[in-house]
Amino acid sequence: MRSGCGDDPLGPERLRRPGLRPRRRSRSVPLSSNRNQSARHHDPESAQDHLGGRVRGGVQRIQHAHHVRQNLPCDPRPRDLAPDNRTWTFDLVRDAYFTSPLSPGDRSHPVTADDVVYSFQLQSATKGSILHSYTTAITSVTKTGAYQVQIVTNGPFAGMYSAASAIPILPQYIWSTYAKPLNAPIKYPVGSGAMYYDYTNTTTTTLVLRKNPNYYGLQYYCQESRPDEVRFISYSGSTTMVNDFLTGATTLDALIGIDPSDYKVGLNTWSPKWAVSLGFVGEISINVITPQVAALYGYSVPPNEPVLTNDTFRHAVAMSIDKQKLVDDALLGYGNVADTLVPDVNPWHYSIPASQQYRFDPAAARALLNSQGWVYDSTGANKPSATPLYRKDTAGNLVDGLSVRFYTLNTRPQWEIAAREIVAWLAQAGIQTTDRLGRTSPGYGLYNTNQMSGYWLSADYDMWLWDWIFTPASDPSLDVLEVETTGAIGPTNDNYYSNATFDALYNQSLQIVDPAARRPITDEMQRMLYDYHSYILPYYRKDLYAAATPPSARQQASPPDPGWTNWGNWSAEQGLVPDSDLPAPWFQVSPLDNQAPVVASFPAVQWINGAPVSVSVSANDPEGAALGYTWNFGDGTPILTSTSGSTTHTFAQPGNYTVQVRIKDSEWTT
Repeated sequence: MRSGCGDDPLGPERLRRPGLRPRRRSRSVPLSSNRNQSARHHDPESAQDHLGGRVRGGVQRIQHAHHVRQNLPCDPRPRDLAPDNRTWTFDLVRDAYFTSPLSPGDRSHPVTADDVVYSFQLQSATKGSILHSYTTAITSVTKTGAYQVQIVTNGPFAGMYSAASAIPILPQYIWSTYAKPLNAPIKYPVGSGAMYYDYTNTTTTTLVLRKNPNYYGLQYYCQESRPDEVRFISYSGSTTMVNDFLTGATTLDALIGIDPSDYKVGLNTWSPKWAVSLGFVGEISINVITPQVAALYGYSVPPNEPVLTNDTFRHAVAMSIDKQKLVDDALLGYGNVADTLVPDVNPWHYSIPASQQYRFDPAAARALLNSQGWVYDSTGANKPSATPLYRKDTAGNLVDGLSVRFYTLNTRPQWEIAAREIVAWLAQAGIQTTDRLGRTSPGYGLYNTNQMSGYWLSADYDMWLWDWIFTPASDPSLDVLEVETTGAIGPTNDNYYSNATFDALYNQSLQIVDPAARRPITDEMQRMLYDYHSYILPYYRKDLYAAATPPSARQQASPPDPGWTNWGNWSAEQGLVPDSDLPAPWFQVSPLDNQAPVVASFPAVQWINGAPVSVSVSANDPEGAALGYTWNFGDGTPILTSTSGSTTHTFAQPGNYTVQVRIKDSEWTT
């Protein structure tokens, strides 16, 4: 299967929003992705247990952890939380194996409690890791059995499930050989997820995932990848990708990272396509690093720090952003006006009351600046209508000139469209913007993701337009609001905000497990960030996708590609998008020439202990193939296989049992 990806360099360790297509008989799914796309996600082959987390657009924020990872592979049984609300017990499945792309059939490295203990302890000890914050509430991680782990926290911990799913389980046999894990020269991921990374066939423009022959999901969850191969194919631009998709030139099966103009015009009548709210948060960030914070963490202070840290200046900027127009012009309507850092698709989102929101009014913003002494032009003349505005110190010298460096990405048209409008609005308020070299025309700098990352990590910027990417399932504190804590300066805090009250609320929010009691705290934290206006959030962008369900132009392929169906509704089920980090789409799609068996009925079982009981299921195969049945009676007795949809079983003890049956034709399981 193949997927097209728009306009990003597609590295072997991360996935750009791609498009999608399967290659047949080998069950390949080619996906295409627009390299213009700015949002990167965790490595998809091993994160099947994880929907939460955070990603900086254009930057892989997992650092070392994404190279070789598998999220905690727990069995279906409930996790035990002791009465002390501090001691958690996790049972691992016994059939998870680390799969190396160099020897995918090798089962000599099972995922065990030793790997879990090692991985948690490594993150705890590595303060430079983005995932270190997930371990700060954990006091110990102990092996209590070959496949059982006990985690003890320093008190009730609301973020335990986020921590357990976010911290990657690294193969100890590989990582323990490196003295400096952050600099480990890992070339390819080794995980135990539904897919593994094909290191040999992946190139700078094509990322290849293959079905993991060792995946435990079939036994425990009755799920496996239906494509044998998934290819994420990088394109230099969205328009080329969409044209290839429509003509069938490369038999793409799905598209990821479509630009709004192509979605609106080129795919105007296409179905299926989806505009999906996934947690993308547009971010106008003002660098508020202070001399104290800079000295403590080893940064330099921007030349105009007194302006950037001035509340009136930031307030004026907030009043000079027409958020709805940015949604309309830059996103062509595919997004929502934003207010707080937790995205609107997340149930923990707090909406700022209308009466407390900043209204777009550059004239009022200029008046606010004038009222605080910004009334002079660059010659020292009293000219409140000037741009840029200046103040004077007590000696009559010009100070605090409102000229700031303004950066954004060069990866997609939406960034420059938004930048042009923001520059014009700020000028109306008396604020001048420049690029990195001080040039006022066009008044902004366009930079690639590596350059932007460098400016961020060195605190060498004044203001930018970029983004955060969270998810509908992100924990509001651990996954989202943590990025604004003082402790996150370095790994994730990008505007260098430091507030002791905010930090205390953050710690409190993690110690309160009851959602109703926790909610006012996370709401207050979101309100604090809004009122401080260092993060001015213009929009929650929707991600744009399309898929092909033949017959269509793909019939031009030689030999014809039958294609795939059963994509689902990605707008309603966000975990089905191909770049979600989850294998859910590969569990669901069906090849048109050999679809999965269909269960017609599975009646409840009535039985008496000690006597044989009849169990039956009615199923059929769309292609009329013979079916095989695998029965699990839920009482600890051995698994039974049969070629018939009916069997008998004797339950020895009274109780409630869950009976499961897997139905398989020559290729697929239901």
